[in-house]
Amino acid sequence: MNNGIGKKLKNTLLIAAMLSVGAGAGYAGETIDDGATHDIVSDVYTGTGSDGTQGGAYNVTNGTLNIGSGTSEDPTVFKNFSVTGTNSSNGGGVLYFASSNSKGSIGNYVKFLDNATKAYGGAIYLGVESAENMPTFGNNLTFSGNTSEKNGGAIYIKGKDSTELTVTINKSVFENNTATVSSSGIGGAIVVNNASTVLDLTDTSFSGNEAYKTDGAINNVGTTKITASTGNVTISNNKTTEALGTSYGGGAIYNNKNLIIKGTGTKVVNFSGNKTISSGGAILSAGSSADTKITNANFTNNISKGTGGENYGGGAIDNRNTMSITADGTNISFSGNVSANRGGAIFNKGVLNINAKNGNIVCENNYSNAVVNADWTTDLSSAKLNSITNDSTINFNTNSGYSIIIRDGIDTKSSNQNDKAINKTGAGTLELAAVMDDYKGKVNIQQGILKTTNGGGAGGTNTLFTGTGVTTTF
Repeated sequence: MNNGIGKKLKNTLLIAAMLSVGAGAGYAGETIDDGATHDIVSDVYTGTGSDGTQGGAYNVTNGTLNIGSGTSEDPTVFKNFSVTGTNSSNGGGVLYFASSNSKGSIGNYVKFLDNATKAYGGAIYLGVESAENMPTFGNNLTFSGNTSEKNGGAIYIKGKDSTELTVTINKSVFENNTATVSSSGIGGAIVVNNASTVLDLTDTSFSGNEAYKTDGAINNVGTTKITASTGNVTISNNKTTEALGTSYGGGAIYNNKNLIIKGTGTKVVNFSGNKTISSGGAILSAGSSADTKITNANFTNNISKGTGGENYGGGAIDNRNTMSITADGTNISFSGNVSANRGGAIFNKGVLNINAKNGNIVCENNYSNAVVNADWTTDLSSAKLNSITNDSTINFNTNSGYSIIIRDGIDTKSSNQNDKAINKTGAGTLELAAVMDDYKGKVNIQQGILKTTNGGGAGGTNTLFTGTGVTTTF
Protein backbone atom coordinates (compact mmCIF):
# COMPACT_ATOMS: atom_id res chain seq x y z
CA MET A 1 0.00 0.00 0.00
CA ASN A 2 1.24 3.48 -0.82
CA ASN A 3 2.13 6.04 1.85
CA GLY A 4 0.90 3.82 4.65
CA ILE A 5 -2.74 4.09 3.53
CA GLY A 6 -4.92 1.35 4.90
CA LYS A 7 -2.64 0.19 7.68
CA LYS A 8 -3.84 -3.26 8.74
CA LEU A 9 -3.89 -4.52 12.30
CA LYS A 10 -4.73 -8.20 12.69
CA ASN A 11 -6.30 -8.35 9.24
CA THR A 12 -8.58 -5.42 10.12
CA LEU A 13 -8.44 -1.80 9.10
CA LEU A 14 -9.19 0.18 12.25
CA ILE A 15 -10.26 3.78 11.81
CA ALA A 16 -8.66 4.85 15.06
CA ALA A 17 -5.28 3.48 14.00
CA MET A 18 -5.22 4.61 10.37
CA LEU A 19 -2.36 6.69 9.07
CA SER A 20 -3.44 9.93 7.44
CA VAL A 21 -2.51 11.50 4.12
CA GLY A 22 -3.56 15.12 4.24
CA ALA A 23 -6.37 14.41 6.73
CA GLY A 24 -8.99 17.15 6.81
CA ALA A 25 -11.05 18.33 9.75
CA GLY A 26 -14.34 16.51 10.07
CA TYR A 27 -13.44 13.75 7.62
CA ALA A 28 -14.05 10.24 8.87
CA GLY A 29 -11.35 8.04 7.37
CA GLU A 30 -8.24 8.91 5.41
CA THR A 31 -8.26 11.87 3.07
CA ILE A 32 -6.46 11.43 -0.22
CA ASP A 33 -5.54 14.89 -1.47
CA ASP A 34 -1.90 14.49 -2.55
CA GLY A 35 -2.62 13.90 -6.24
CA ALA A 36 -1.03 10.46 -6.10
CA THR A 37 -2.34 6.97 -6.85
CA HIS A 38 -3.11 4.71 -3.90
CA ASP A 39 -3.72 0.97 -4.39
CA ILE A 40 -5.55 -0.95 -1.67
CA VAL A 41 -4.87 -4.67 -1.57
CA SER A 42 -7.61 -7.25 -1.15
CA ASP A 43 -8.42 -7.96 2.47
CA VAL A 44 -11.17 -7.69 5.09
CA TYR A 45 -11.42 -4.13 6.38
CA THR A 46 -13.59 -3.32 9.41
CA GLY A 47 -14.53 0.12 10.67
CA THR A 48 -14.91 1.04 14.32
CA GLY A 49 -17.50 3.76 13.80
CA SER A 50 -16.84 7.45 13.22
CA ASP A 51 -18.08 10.93 13.93
CA GLY A 52 -16.65 12.33 10.68
CA THR A 53 -18.72 13.71 7.83
CA GLN A 54 -17.63 11.87 4.69
CA GLY A 55 -15.74 8.79 3.60
CA GLY A 56 -15.76 6.31 6.49
CA ALA A 57 -12.68 4.58 5.05
CA TYR A 58 -11.46 6.93 2.31
CA ASN A 59 -12.30 10.50 1.31
CA VAL A 60 -10.82 11.16 -2.14
CA THR A 61 -10.56 14.86 -2.99
CA ASN A 62 -7.37 14.96 -5.11
CA GLY A 63 -5.88 11.70 -6.22
CA THR A 64 -6.71 8.17 -7.30
CA LEU A 65 -7.92 5.30 -5.12
CA ASN A 66 -7.95 1.77 -6.51
CA ILE A 67 -9.65 -0.99 -4.50
CA GLY A 68 -8.04 -4.35 -5.27
CA SER A 69 -9.96 -7.34 -6.57
CA GLY A 70 -10.75 -10.34 -4.45
CA THR A 71 -11.97 -13.75 -5.57
CA SER A 72 -15.27 -15.57 -5.17
CA GLU A 73 -13.77 -17.56 -2.28
CA ASP A 74 -11.77 -14.68 -0.77
CA PRO A 75 -13.42 -11.32 -1.59
CA THR A 76 -12.28 -7.86 -0.60
CA VAL A 77 -14.59 -6.72 2.21
CA PHE A 78 -15.46 -3.34 3.74
CA LYS A 79 -17.80 -3.63 6.70
CA ASN A 80 -19.16 -1.60 9.60
CA PHE A 81 -17.85 1.79 8.48
CA SER A 82 -19.94 4.87 9.15
CA VAL A 83 -20.07 8.66 8.97
CA THR A 84 -22.36 11.04 10.81
CA GLY A 85 -22.35 14.29 8.79
CA THR A 86 -25.88 15.26 7.77
CA ASN A 87 -25.69 18.00 5.12
CA SER A 88 -26.07 17.64 1.34
CA SER A 89 -22.35 17.15 0.67
CA ASN A 90 -21.87 14.51 3.37
CA GLY A 91 -22.00 10.76 3.14
CA GLY A 92 -20.15 7.77 1.79
CA GLY A 93 -20.11 5.29 4.65
CA VAL A 94 -17.00 3.70 3.09
CA LEU A 95 -15.89 5.70 0.03
CA TYR A 96 -16.36 9.34 -0.89
CA PHE A 97 -15.29 10.57 -4.33
CA ALA A 98 -15.67 14.32 -4.72
CA SER A 99 -14.79 17.16 -7.07
CA SER A 100 -13.07 17.10 -10.46
CA ASN A 101 -9.78 15.83 -9.07
CA SER A 102 -10.78 12.46 -7.63
CA LYS A 103 -10.55 9.18 -9.54
CA GLY A 104 -10.63 5.53 -8.71
CA SER A 105 -11.67 1.98 -9.37
CA ILE A 106 -13.32 -0.85 -7.51
CA GLY A 107 -12.12 -4.30 -8.48
CA ASN A 108 -13.96 -7.59 -8.88
CA TYR A 109 -15.44 -9.48 -5.95
CA VAL A 110 -15.67 -6.61 -3.50
CA LYS A 111 -18.26 -6.62 -0.72
CA PHE A 112 -19.70 -3.61 1.13
CA LEU A 113 -21.45 -4.90 4.24
CA ASP A 114 -23.40 -3.08 6.98
CA ASN A 115 -21.97 0.39 6.41
CA ALA A 116 -23.90 3.56 7.25
CA THR A 117 -24.28 7.28 6.79
CA LYS A 118 -26.63 9.86 8.23
CA ALA A 119 -26.64 11.61 4.85
CA TYR A 120 -26.07 10.20 1.33
CA GLY A 121 -24.68 6.88 0.14
CA GLY A 122 -24.52 4.23 2.85
CA ALA A 123 -21.47 2.67 1.16
CA ILE A 124 -20.38 5.03 -1.64
CA TYR A 125 -20.87 8.71 -2.47
CA LEU A 126 -20.03 9.65 -6.09
CA GLY A 127 -19.68 13.40 -6.41
CA VAL A 128 -17.27 13.57 -9.35
CA GLU A 129 -18.05 16.09 -12.07
CA SER A 130 -16.45 14.69 -15.24
CA ALA A 131 -16.76 11.45 -17.17
CA GLU A 132 -13.03 10.74 -17.10
CA ASN A 133 -13.00 10.96 -13.31
CA MET A 134 -15.95 8.64 -12.65
CA PRO A 135 -14.70 5.57 -10.73
CA THR A 136 -15.06 2.25 -12.54
CA PHE A 137 -16.75 -0.77 -11.00
CA GLY A 138 -15.67 -4.37 -11.44
CA ASN A 139 -17.91 -7.42 -11.62
CA ASN A 140 -19.44 -9.54 -8.88
CA LEU A 141 -19.87 -6.83 -6.28
CA THR A 142 -22.09 -7.21 -3.24
CA PHE A 143 -23.83 -4.36 -1.41
CA SER A 144 -25.65 -5.74 1.61
CA GLY A 145 -27.09 -4.21 4.76
CA ASN A 146 -25.88 -0.67 4.05
CA THR A 147 -27.94 2.21 5.42
CA SER A 148 -28.53 5.85 4.59
CA GLU A 149 -30.70 8.01 6.79
CA LYS A 150 -31.41 10.18 3.74
CA ASN A 151 -30.80 9.04 0.15
CA GLY A 152 -29.11 6.02 -1.40
CA GLY A 153 -28.85 3.12 1.01
CA ALA A 154 -25.83 1.74 -0.87
CA ILE A 155 -24.79 4.29 -3.55
CA TYR A 156 -25.55 7.95 -4.11
CA ILE A 157 -24.67 9.39 -7.54
CA LYS A 158 -24.77 13.17 -7.39
CA GLY A 159 -24.10 14.01 -11.05
CA LYS A 160 -23.63 17.40 -12.68
CA ASP A 161 -26.01 19.39 -14.85
CA SER A 162 -25.41 19.06 -18.61
CA THR A 163 -22.53 16.62 -18.07
CA GLU A 164 -23.13 13.00 -19.05
CA LEU A 165 -21.67 10.75 -16.37
CA THR A 166 -22.03 6.97 -16.61
CA VAL A 167 -21.82 4.43 -13.80
CA THR A 168 -21.59 0.82 -15.02
CA ILE A 169 -22.16 -2.15 -12.71
CA ASN A 170 -22.23 -5.78 -13.88
CA LYS A 171 -23.09 -9.14 -12.33
CA SER A 172 -23.63 -7.71 -8.86
CA VAL A 173 -26.06 -7.94 -5.96
CA PHE A 174 -27.84 -5.25 -3.92
CA GLU A 175 -29.67 -6.75 -0.96
CA ASN A 176 -31.21 -5.49 2.26
CA ASN A 177 -29.96 -1.92 1.89
CA THR A 178 -32.14 0.79 3.42
CA ALA A 179 -32.98 4.48 3.33
CA THR A 180 -35.75 4.32 5.89
CA VAL A 181 -34.68 6.19 9.01
CA SER A 182 -35.54 9.70 7.84
CA SER A 183 -38.88 10.85 6.44
CA SER A 184 -36.90 12.05 3.40
CA GLY A 185 -35.38 8.63 2.74
CA ILE A 186 -35.40 7.62 -0.95
CA GLY A 187 -33.56 4.98 -2.97
CA GLY A 188 -33.09 1.97 -0.72
CA ALA A 189 -30.15 0.82 -2.86
CA ILE A 190 -29.21 3.54 -5.40
CA VAL A 191 -30.05 7.17 -6.13
CA VAL A 192 -29.36 8.67 -9.58
CA ASN A 193 -29.72 12.33 -8.71
CA ASN A 194 -29.13 14.19 -12.00
CA ALA A 195 -30.86 14.21 -15.38
CA SER A 196 -27.52 13.87 -17.21
CA THR A 197 -26.37 10.78 -15.30
CA VAL A 198 -26.59 7.24 -16.70
CA LEU A 199 -26.71 4.14 -14.49
CA ASP A 200 -26.02 1.02 -16.56
CA LEU A 201 -26.78 -2.26 -14.76
CA THR A 202 -26.29 -5.67 -16.40
CA ASP A 203 -27.11 -9.03 -14.80
CA THR A 204 -27.49 -7.30 -11.45
CA SER A 205 -30.17 -8.20 -8.91
CA PHE A 206 -31.97 -6.24 -6.21
CA SER A 207 -33.73 -7.87 -3.26
CA GLY A 208 -35.00 -6.81 0.14
CA ASN A 209 -34.06 -3.13 -0.22
CA GLU A 210 -36.27 -0.55 1.51
CA ALA A 211 -36.93 3.17 1.44
CA TYR A 212 -39.18 5.32 3.58
CA LYS A 213 -40.51 7.70 0.95
CA THR A 214 -40.15 6.27 -2.55
CA ASP A 215 -38.33 3.60 -4.61
CA GLY A 216 -37.33 0.67 -2.48
CA ALA A 217 -34.37 -0.13 -4.74
CA ILE A 218 -33.65 2.65 -7.28
CA ASN A 219 -34.53 6.34 -7.49
CA ASN A 220 -33.90 7.57 -11.02
CA VAL A 221 -34.01 11.17 -12.24
CA GLY A 222 -31.50 10.50 -15.05
CA THR A 223 -31.24 7.37 -17.19
CA THR A 224 -31.22 3.91 -15.67
CA LYS A 225 -30.70 0.79 -17.79
CA ILE A 226 -31.36 -2.68 -16.37
CA THR A 227 -30.37 -5.53 -18.67
CA ALA A 228 -30.64 -9.31 -18.40
CA SER A 229 -27.89 -10.53 -20.71
CA THR A 230 -26.33 -13.85 -19.68
CA GLY A 231 -29.09 -14.88 -17.26
CA ASN A 232 -32.39 -13.77 -15.79
CA VAL A 233 -32.38 -10.76 -13.45
CA THR A 234 -34.43 -10.76 -10.26
CA ILE A 235 -35.82 -7.61 -8.63
CA SER A 236 -37.73 -8.91 -5.64
CA ASN A 237 -39.13 -8.06 -2.23
CA ASN A 238 -38.11 -4.42 -2.30
CA LYS A 239 -40.50 -1.95 -0.69
CA THR A 240 -41.37 1.55 0.38
CA THR A 241 -42.59 1.69 3.93
CA GLU A 242 -44.22 4.92 5.05
CA ALA A 243 -44.71 8.05 2.97
CA LEU A 244 -47.94 8.82 1.13
CA GLY A 245 -48.51 11.07 -1.84
CA THR A 246 -49.27 10.76 -5.53
CA SER A 247 -45.58 11.38 -6.36
CA TYR A 248 -44.36 8.69 -3.97
CA GLY A 249 -44.17 4.95 -4.39
CA GLY A 250 -42.40 2.47 -6.64
CA GLY A 251 -41.76 -0.54 -4.44
CA ALA A 252 -38.66 -1.29 -6.52
CA ILE A 253 -38.13 1.71 -8.83
CA TYR A 254 -39.21 5.32 -9.10
CA ASN A 255 -38.57 6.79 -12.55
CA ASN A 256 -38.60 10.51 -13.24
CA LYS A 257 -36.86 10.50 -16.63
CA ASN A 258 -35.57 7.52 -18.67
CA LEU A 259 -35.90 3.93 -17.52
CA ILE A 260 -34.93 1.07 -19.83
CA ILE A 261 -35.54 -2.50 -18.68
CA LYS A 262 -34.52 -5.19 -21.14
CA GLY A 263 -34.28 -8.92 -21.25
CA THR A 264 -32.26 -10.03 -24.27
CA GLY A 265 -33.42 -13.02 -26.32
CA THR A 266 -35.11 -15.45 -23.96
CA LYS A 267 -33.63 -13.83 -20.85
CA VAL A 268 -36.07 -11.89 -18.67
CA VAL A 269 -36.17 -9.41 -15.82
CA ASN A 270 -38.45 -10.73 -13.07
CA PHE A 271 -40.18 -8.30 -10.72
CA SER A 272 -41.70 -10.25 -7.84
CA GLY A 273 -42.95 -9.54 -4.35
CA ASN A 274 -42.21 -5.81 -4.43
CA LYS A 275 -44.46 -3.60 -2.30
CA THR A 276 -45.40 0.02 -1.79
CA ILE A 277 -47.71 1.78 0.59
CA SER A 278 -48.53 4.24 -2.22
CA SER A 279 -48.51 3.65 -6.00
CA GLY A 280 -46.71 1.18 -8.24
CA GLY A 281 -45.89 -2.01 -6.36
CA ALA A 282 -42.86 -2.55 -8.60
CA ILE A 283 -42.53 0.66 -10.67
CA LEU A 284 -43.84 4.19 -10.42
CA SER A 285 -43.07 6.20 -13.55
CA ALA A 286 -44.00 9.82 -12.97
CA GLY A 287 -42.81 13.32 -13.74
CA SER A 288 -43.31 15.48 -16.81
CA SER A 289 -40.46 13.84 -18.77
CA ALA A 290 -40.77 10.26 -17.51
CA ASP A 291 -40.37 7.63 -20.22
CA THR A 292 -40.18 3.91 -19.41
CA LYS A 293 -39.34 1.15 -21.88
CA ILE A 294 -39.78 -2.44 -20.69
CA THR A 295 -38.83 -5.42 -22.86
CA ASN A 296 -39.17 -9.04 -21.69
CA ALA A 297 -40.09 -8.60 -18.05
CA ASN A 298 -42.49 -10.54 -15.82
CA PHE A 299 -44.41 -8.99 -12.94
CA THR A 300 -45.57 -11.41 -10.25
CA ASN A 301 -47.12 -10.94 -6.79
CA ASN A 302 -46.31 -7.25 -6.43
CA ILE A 303 -48.53 -5.18 -4.12
CA SER A 304 -49.70 -1.58 -3.88
CA LYS A 305 -51.60 -0.55 -0.77
CA GLY A 306 -52.81 2.47 -2.74
CA THR A 307 -53.51 4.26 0.51
CA GLY A 308 -54.81 7.76 -0.01
CA GLY A 309 -57.63 7.55 -2.53
CA GLU A 310 -58.51 6.75 -6.10
CA ASN A 311 -55.37 8.37 -7.55
CA TYR A 312 -53.26 5.60 -6.01
CA GLY A 313 -52.76 2.05 -7.20
CA GLY A 314 -51.08 -0.23 -9.68
CA GLY A 315 -50.21 -3.54 -8.06
CA ALA A 316 -47.21 -3.81 -10.38
CA ILE A 317 -46.99 -0.50 -12.29
CA ASP A 318 -48.30 3.05 -12.02
CA ASN A 319 -47.67 4.94 -15.27
CA ARG A 320 -48.17 8.72 -15.32
CA ASN A 321 -46.49 9.63 -18.62
CA THR A 322 -45.17 7.41 -21.43
CA MET A 323 -44.44 3.70 -21.14
CA SER A 324 -43.95 0.74 -23.47
CA ILE A 325 -44.12 -2.94 -22.53
CA THR A 326 -42.88 -5.38 -25.19
CA ALA A 327 -42.54 -9.14 -25.60
CA ASP A 328 -39.66 -9.74 -28.03
CA GLY A 329 -38.18 -13.23 -28.10
CA THR A 330 -40.13 -14.72 -25.22
CA ASN A 331 -43.59 -14.69 -23.62
CA ILE A 332 -44.16 -12.41 -20.63
CA SER A 333 -46.85 -12.16 -17.98
CA PHE A 334 -48.47 -10.10 -15.26
CA SER A 335 -49.88 -12.43 -12.61
CA GLY A 336 -50.85 -12.37 -8.95
CA ASN A 337 -50.39 -8.61 -8.57
CA VAL A 338 -52.66 -6.88 -6.06
CA SER A 339 -53.80 -3.31 -5.51
CA ALA A 340 -55.88 -2.12 -2.59
CA ASN A 341 -57.21 0.58 -4.90
CA ARG A 342 -57.03 0.92 -8.70
CA GLY A 343 -55.22 -1.23 -11.26
CA GLY A 344 -54.62 -4.80 -10.13
CA ALA A 345 -51.54 -4.98 -12.36
CA ILE A 346 -51.31 -1.54 -14.01
CA PHE A 347 -52.78 1.88 -13.26
CA ASN A 348 -52.38 3.95 -16.44
CA LYS A 349 -52.76 7.71 -16.39
CA GLY A 350 -50.52 8.42 -19.39
CA VAL A 351 -49.83 6.73 -22.72
CA LEU A 352 -49.24 3.01 -22.41
CA ASN A 353 -47.99 1.01 -25.41
CA ILE A 354 -48.21 -2.79 -25.06
CA ASN A 355 -46.55 -4.74 -27.86
CA ALA A 356 -46.62 -8.44 -28.69
CA LYS A 357 -43.72 -8.18 -31.13
CA ASN A 358 -42.19 -11.65 -30.99
CA GLY A 359 -43.97 -13.27 -28.07
CA ASN A 360 -47.29 -13.31 -26.23
CA ILE A 361 -48.37 -11.22 -23.25
CA VAL A 362 -50.79 -12.61 -20.67
CA CYS A 363 -52.40 -10.78 -17.73
CA GLU A 364 -54.22 -13.05 -15.27
CA ASN A 365 -55.12 -13.43 -11.60
CA ASN A 366 -54.52 -9.77 -10.76
CA TYR A 367 -56.80 -8.04 -8.25
CA SER A 368 -57.87 -4.50 -7.46
CA ASN A 369 -59.92 -3.25 -4.50
CA ALA A 370 -58.29 -5.83 -2.24
CA VAL A 371 -57.60 -5.57 1.47
CA VAL A 372 -53.88 -5.31 2.15
CA ASN A 373 -53.05 -5.81 5.81
CA ALA A 374 -50.26 -4.19 7.81
CA ASP A 375 -48.09 -7.28 7.35
CA TRP A 376 -48.72 -7.20 3.57
CA THR A 377 -50.94 -10.26 3.59
CA THR A 378 -53.98 -9.83 1.35
CA ASP A 379 -57.70 -10.55 1.66
CA LEU A 380 -59.23 -11.05 -1.79
CA SER A 381 -62.73 -12.01 -0.65
CA SER A 382 -64.24 -8.72 -1.81
CA ALA A 383 -61.60 -7.87 -4.41
CA LYS A 384 -62.16 -7.57 -8.16
CA LEU A 385 -60.27 -9.44 -10.86
CA ASN A 386 -58.67 -6.59 -12.75
CA SER A 387 -55.53 -6.22 -14.84
CA ILE A 388 -55.58 -2.55 -15.85
CA THR A 389 -57.27 0.65 -14.80
CA ASN A 390 -57.04 2.90 -17.84
CA ASP A 391 -57.50 6.59 -17.18
CA SER A 392 -56.00 7.72 -20.49
CA THR A 393 -54.76 5.84 -23.59
CA ILE A 394 -53.57 2.28 -24.18
CA ASN A 395 -52.16 1.24 -27.56
CA PHE A 396 -52.11 -2.53 -28.07
CA ASN A 397 -50.01 -3.75 -30.99
CA THR A 398 -49.88 -7.45 -31.88
CA ASN A 399 -47.76 -8.83 -34.66
CA SER A 400 -49.14 -11.64 -36.79
CA GLY A 401 -49.24 -14.91 -34.89
CA TYR A 402 -49.01 -13.32 -31.45
CA SER A 403 -51.59 -12.34 -28.85
CA ILE A 404 -52.17 -10.07 -25.90
CA ILE A 405 -54.61 -11.74 -23.52
CA ILE A 406 -56.25 -9.79 -20.69
CA ARG A 407 -58.03 -12.36 -18.53
CA ASP A 408 -58.90 -10.00 -15.65
CA GLY A 409 -60.52 -7.13 -17.49
CA ILE A 410 -59.88 -3.43 -17.86
CA ASP A 411 -61.77 -0.69 -16.05
CA THR A 412 -61.69 3.10 -15.83
CA LYS A 413 -61.60 5.47 -12.88
CA SER A 414 -64.29 7.79 -14.23
CA SER A 415 -67.28 7.37 -16.53
CA ASN A 416 -66.21 10.00 -19.08
CA GLN A 417 -65.80 8.05 -22.34
CA ASN A 418 -64.24 10.89 -24.29
CA ASP A 419 -60.83 10.82 -22.61
CA LYS A 420 -60.35 7.03 -22.43
CA ALA A 421 -59.24 4.96 -25.39
CA ILE A 422 -57.95 1.52 -26.28
CA ASN A 423 -56.35 1.35 -29.73
CA LYS A 424 -55.60 -1.97 -31.42
CA THR A 425 -53.05 -2.24 -34.26
CA GLY A 426 -51.11 -5.10 -35.84
CA ALA A 427 -52.31 -8.31 -37.51
CA GLY A 428 -52.36 -10.36 -34.33
CA THR A 429 -55.03 -10.76 -31.64
CA LEU A 430 -56.10 -8.73 -28.62
CA GLU A 431 -58.27 -10.92 -26.39
CA LEU A 432 -60.30 -9.26 -23.66
CA ALA A 433 -61.26 -12.43 -21.83
CA ALA A 434 -63.21 -10.94 -18.94
CA VAL A 435 -66.25 -8.86 -18.15
CA MET A 436 -65.69 -5.27 -19.29
CA ASP A 437 -68.70 -3.68 -17.60
CA ASP A 438 -66.52 -1.25 -15.65
CA TYR A 439 -64.68 0.04 -18.71
CA LYS A 440 -66.14 3.35 -19.90
CA GLY A 441 -64.33 4.26 -23.08
CA LYS A 442 -63.77 3.50 -26.73
CA VAL A 443 -61.97 0.61 -28.39
CA ASN A 444 -60.59 1.45 -31.84
CA ILE A 445 -59.70 -1.63 -33.90
CA GLN A 446 -57.36 -0.25 -36.52
CA GLN A 447 -55.94 -3.60 -37.58
CA GLY A 448 -56.07 -7.28 -36.67
CA ILE A 449 -58.49 -9.07 -34.34
CA LEU A 450 -60.25 -8.08 -31.13
CA LYS A 451 -61.73 -11.08 -29.37
CA THR A 452 -64.04 -10.82 -26.35
CA THR A 453 -64.92 -13.85 -24.24
CA ASN A 454 -66.56 -14.79 -20.93
CA GLY A 455 -69.51 -12.49 -21.56
CA GLY A 456 -67.23 -9.49 -21.70
CA GLY A 457 -68.41 -6.35 -23.41
CA ALA A 458 -69.43 -5.38 -26.93
CA GLY A 459 -71.77 -8.16 -27.87
CA GLY A 460 -71.14 -10.92 -25.37
CA THR A 461 -69.39 -14.24 -25.42
CA ASN A 462 -66.79 -15.16 -28.05
CA THR A 463 -67.32 -12.11 -30.18
CA LEU A 464 -64.76 -11.32 -32.89
CA PHE A 465 -64.18 -7.88 -34.36
CA THR A 466 -61.95 -7.89 -37.40
CA GLY A 467 -60.92 -5.19 -39.80
CA THR A 468 -59.84 -1.60 -40.10
CA GLY A 469 -61.53 1.39 -38.61
CA VAL A 470 -63.98 -0.48 -36.37
CA THR A 471 -64.90 1.38 -33.18
CA THR A 472 -66.86 -0.12 -30.35
CA THR A 473 -67.82 1.31 -26.98
CA PHE A 474 -67.91 -0.63 -23.74
